[in-house]
Amino acid sequence: MYILLTVFLALVSANSGLNLVYLITSALLSFMVISGILGKANLTGIDVEIETSAELYAGSRFPLRIRVLNRRRRLPGFMFRVHVEEMSKFLPYVGTRSESSAYIDFIFDRRGMRRVDEIYLCSAFPFNFFVRCRRIKKPFDFLVFPEPKNCEVFARIEELVKRSGESPSGKPGFYPEMISIRDYAHGDPLKYINWKATAKTDRLKTKELSSAFFNPVIISFDDVQINNHEEKLSCLAFAVLRLYRSGVPFGFIIRDKLYPPQASNSHKKAVLTELALYGAHED
Repeated sequence: MYILLTVFLALVSANSGLNLVYLITSALLSFMVISGILGKANLTGIDVEIETSAELYAGSRFPLRIRVLNRRRRLPGFMFRVHVEEMSKFLPYVGTRSESSAYIDFIFDRRGMRRVDEIYLCSAFPFNFFVRCRRIKKPFDFLVFPEPKNCEVFARIEELVKRSGESPSGKPGFYPEMISIRDYAHGDPLKYINWKATAKTDRLKTKELSSAFFNPVIISFDDVQINNHEEKLSCLAFAVLRLYRSGVPFGFIIRDKLYPPQASNSHKKAVLTELALYGAHED
C-alpha cells in the first residue's frame, strides 16, 4: 500500500507540476530509503539459537527456548519476530552485546533425531512499513524418545515392581525405616523433620531413612510380543520410565547388546536413546 501510494504521488507530481506534491513524494521516498537502510542494519549481527533442557518424547509438547543474540558493540536490536517452522515469537528489544529469550510450545510427532532448520528472523523496524526476513542457515538437531504408552503387555508393571523384592538397604534414602537422626540439611523434605529431637536440642533435626533395595529386572527387546514396531518401542519406553521412577534397577537386552541393571538417570537415558534410534540405519 505504501509503495502504491508513493508511485501514485510520483505520477501525479510529474503530470501536475505542483511543488507540494513533489515535496510529499520526496518525503515518502526518503522514508523508504531510511527504512531500508535501518531495517537491513537491524538484522545484521543478530543470531538465533534454539534449545531445550527437557527430555523430549514424541507426541508431547515441551518448552523450546528461543535466544536472540546481539553481537554488535554499539547498536541495539528492535522489533524481532522469530519464526520456528509454524510457530513464532516476538521479542521487542535486544541490547548491545546481550541476548533476549522467549519460549514456545513445540512438539515432535516422531521419535529419533529430528532436525529444525526452518528458522527465520524477521523485523518491521523502523517504521513498520516493510517486514524484512533473514533465514538462519544452521540446523538444530534434537533427540526425541518414543512416546511412552502403558500397553497391555506391561499393564501389570506394578506387580513386576513388587516382585522385584523391596527391602531396606541400610543406606540413606527415603524408605520408611528410620536408621538415625541428624541435623537438618537444605533440601530435606519438611515432613521428615523430627520435632521431638528438635525441641530437645534447639536445632532442626531430621530423620534419616533407609533407602529401598530392589532386585534387578531384565527386559529383553525380542521377548516383548508386540507386532506393531512403533507401539512396541512406546511400550518399552513406558516400562523403562516406570521402573526408573520406582527406583528399580533394570537391565535391557537389544540386538545381543546388554545394558547391565542400573537405576541411574544416565542409564535410563542410554536405554531410551537406544529405543529412539532403533532402526535409524534402515531409514
